[in-house]
Amino acid sequence: MLKLTRYIKKHLFAFSMIVILLFSQAQADLALPGYMSNIISFGIQNNGITSPVPDAIRPEQLEKITLFLSQDEILEVEKAYKLTIPAEASDNQKAQFPLLESESLYILDKEKEELAKLSNSFIFAQTVISSIDNDIIPIDSVVQLPPGVSFYQAIEAMPEADKLNVFANIKEQTDKLGKQMLQGVAFNYVSEEYMAIGINMQKLQSSYILGIGIKMLGITLISVAAAFLVGYFSSITAAKIAREIRLDVFTKIQNLNAAEYGDFSTASLITRTTNDIQQIQQFIVMFFRIIIFAPIMAIGAVLKVLQSNTQITWVIAITAIIIVGFMLASFALIVPRFSVIQRLIDKMNLVTRESLTGVMVIRAFDTQMHQGEKFDAVNKEVVKNQLFVGKTFAVIRPLLEVLLNTTILVIIWVSAKQIDLGQMRIGDMTAFIQYAMQIIMSFIMISMMAVMIPRAQVALKRIFEVLDKEIDITDPDNPKMLKTGDTAEVFFDNVSFRYPNAEADVISNLSFTAKPGTTTAFIGSTGSGKSTLVNLIPRFYDVTSGAIKINGVDIRDVTLHNLREEIAFVPQSANLFSGSIASNLQMGREDANEEDMRQAIEIAQASDFVYDRPQQLDSPISQGGTNVSGGQKQRLSIARAIMKKANILVFDDSFSALDFKTDAKIREQLDDYIKENQATVLIVGQRVSSIMDADQIIVLDQGLACGAGTHSELMITCPVYQEIASSQLTEEEIENARK
Repeated sequence: MLKLTRYIKKHLFAFSMIVILLFSQAQADLALPGYMSNIISFGIQNNGITSPVPDAIRPEQLEKITLFLSQDEILEVEKAYKLTIPAEASDNQKAQFPLLESESLYILDKEKEELAKLSNSFIFAQTVISSIDNDIIPIDSVVQLPPGVSFYQAIEAMPEADKLNVFANIKEQTDKLGKQMLQGVAFNYVSEEYMAIGINMQKLQSSYILGIGIKMLGITLISVAAAFLVGYFSSITAAKIAREIRLDVFTKIQNLNAAEYGDFSTASLITRTTNDIQQIQQFIVMFFRIIIFAPIMAIGAVLKVLQSNTQITWVIAITAIIIVGFMLASFALIVPRFSVIQRLIDKMNLVTRESLTGVMVIRAFDTQMHQGEKFDAVNKEVVKNQLFVGKTFAVIRPLLEVLLNTTILVIIWVSAKQIDLGQMRIGDMTAFIQYAMQIIMSFIMISMMAVMIPRAQVALKRIFEVLDKEIDITDPDNPKMLKTGDTAEVFFDNVSFRYPNAEADVISNLSFTAKPGTTTAFIGSTGSGKSTLVNLIPRFYDVTSGAIKINGVDIRDVTLHNLREEIAFVPQSANLFSGSIASNLQMGREDANEEDMRQAIEIAQASDFVYDRPQQLDSPISQGGTNVSGGQKQRLSIARAIMKKANILVFDDSFSALDFKTDAKIREQLDDYIKENQATVLIVGQRVSSIMDADQIIVLDQGLACGAGTHSELMITCPVYQEIASSQLTEEEIENARK
């Protein structure tokens, strides 16, 4: 996967934007449980009251509270609260606190946050007042009161030391209630005080819940917007990266030489360029949206859990360990299967390609059943492995859901005990469940990525097998320029060639010169090295020893572009590309006009079928030229080569599909073209009639040149050539050649 970073680095800005958006989305999602907890704890349970420090309080109640505060705390309270009498109260204050119409109130004149440090003291004082007033704590257990003296009068009259002892005694008893229960008592005290003041508690509660709800809606919209932008940026970035990889793979394939190309099947290269890169594109999208997002979410939720309640984090820890174990086990089971599936898809593509390209042969030999069995065998293997993967995930998904629900039940069970002990609020439990679900869902998302990670790994490995393939035939570091001018002389200097991993040379110690304005032909039995020889000229292969020179320059010392500019090549198997007749001819020369194409077509004897068509040069050609005959394909391929007007023309058995009459006409026209343009022509032929007029014929036998000369000379001096000629020519033609 690290190899993918070379492409991601090109899109660092988009990557940074995605990470920032994911972080924003995670923060928004993580904030929602806290707000929901506040709605339950403060909005529903505490009637919208969020602090034990009241906004307004009656004077007698404030006096009671100050009895339980230190001198410093009393000073803070006196600074914070302002006594407001009915005559001085504003209409807004009277509307907010109706009791102000008739009685004076202390109204908070500071932000509550400034009195946050007094919260515990207020809670203690309010708990004591509520407990004493409601007989929850027996007064006799705290202090012995003289007759006719109230508890508050006794506290006020006590020396400081005695007062502290009483407070310690009370605190010892109230601490047994638990922190959350004490807060509940304090909030209940504030609620009763608000009702005494005349505040509409239902309105206060609704206002609080509505305010939190609006905040949650805003946060949700932020999360949705971030998720949308993440999806947009990740899809665009993944598509761009896939395009770059696809272009690199295609370019690399174009630059592979014939031997390197043979290391991969055509079906495999197609799969790697399409399906494998599609897998990478999907993985990149999921990488941005899940693999990055899930850890951010999980870590954030863990931090929230640690901040809220650390006593039940063990539940999350155990669940996380189980999920990680699940992930590792499933990963170990599935990864090997994905490698097998990709290889089988290659094989299935190969069988399909063979069946489609060879459909006429299959029908002719009535082997449809055999081909069907071959395809079915591969197809069954693919299905077998895919079913295994599907069954594995069919088991994992429900097990993870069971684990999630079990975790929630355990959290509720443990939290219920803590709520009963007053150590946790119901809202805290709700938030903890949501955080736990976020943590577990993050792990589940990562575990489900185990479906894509192995496939992406396999696909990436296959892609980089192509990209990392070393190309043997490359441009030299300090290239020379071919100075051909109007002519080019080709010189084979003691050339030998051996295919990679072969035990013997295909061509051995071959030397000859092909001069401008002449035709050099090669003939020999099947496998004698004729096609291999001409494939060395455009450097489809490099010579094993010796050198090929054009105008005295070794072709290995020039760039491939410079070399191939000078060569027009017609391969043994004519190949046309989808488009039109004109677009195929213009591959030889893009700036060619209609007159240039007409001349090339006439030389190639293709006028009869090109100009008889309604669309003529614009007539469509299907992929591979399947809508024209073999002879027509060869003639169009010859015309394409002539169109290039290169100094060197190479014909690799390019007249084999032509009838003798057409062959003779093309050779006649070609001779005129050669003399006029002083082209150097090299022809591989199987038929003596196609090459007998060549200026030089080289006879090959098992890679060795066993004869060289004109047709007449070879008929006298070369037994191999004589044998070939006698099998193809009449006695009269043979006798005429010897004269």
